[in-house]
Amino acid sequence: MGQKGTYCPSCGVETEVTVMVAYGDETRHCSICGLRIDDIKESVSPSIPRVVMAEDSSLLREMASDALKDAKLAGEVVSCDNGREFVDACRKIFQEKESLGLAIVDINMPILGGIEAAHELRVMEKEFERPFITPILFFSVRTCDQSLKEALNTCHPSAYVNKGVISSPEKLAQRICTVVRKLLSSHREGWDLSI
Repeated sequence: MGQKGTYCPSCGVETEVTVMVAYGDETRHCSICGLRIDDIKESVSPSIPRVVMAEDSSLLREMASDALKDAKLAGEVVSCDNGREFVDACRKIFQEKESLGLAIVDINMPILGGIEAAHELRVMEKEFERPFITPILFFSVRTCDQSLKEALNTCHPSAYVNKGVISSPEKLAQRICTVVRKLLSSHREGWDLSI
């Protein structure tokens, strides 16, 4: 039975929490999207040199980019208008043997959607024999459903932020940074990021 009344920064709503036990350790997860709800200390703020973000709203791209830089989570944010530009930017980074620490993609975009772009990213990581897979943050205006959960599992490590539940731009920026911290720190807790 889930615990009620816990805020999920990914979903942006109060939700039930599912407690999972593995090897004697309990962890709390959102019952809607599966995000680990347990507190992650603010000191865990791994800064990454480069983020590639695909979002068709220039306002949201700018706000998210500024938030990641202000929180010192990212040094550079490469902004793309659509999924095709995202794939091209990632390919260029890989061809130049540069680092890519995080990918952010909107699920619904023109030309190439975020899920398809994320799948192309995974193919390119193998093609370029990248030593680590890139964590992916999906933006969506919908509540996490079964098809989104499948995309999250297929593109693991990944998470999502429901941008459709916006109380203010500042609150959305805070939620994005919280979920990015959780996503980036998860591999320190045992995710195997090798391909």
